[in-house]
Amino acid sequence: MHSAENDKLPSTDITLMTFYLNYTVFLHDCLGKDEEAMHIAKDAIFSAIKEMDGEAGNQQKDLILLCQMIKDNLSLWKNGIVDLNKN
Repeated sequence: MHSAENDKLPSTDITLMTFYLNYTVFLHDCLGKDEEAMHIAKDAIFSAIKEMDGEAGNQQKDLILLCQMIKDNLSLWKNGIVDLNKN
């Protein structure tokens, strides 16, 4: 039996983390959904960090980099730093 649950990507998948990075920026910058963007970003980071220990060297380095980029965005958004293009 085939189900959609079996097709779910692991939270440490590089493509999935890249999607979360880009999607949260889109939510925040284009749609103005700041709270939703921050909530999704936090969930993505916590899920990836929880499962990161089993990842191989290069994959783990990429995950750490993506998590840091998402954390940087969260810091900017929490501190209210505004993108100059929005003014």
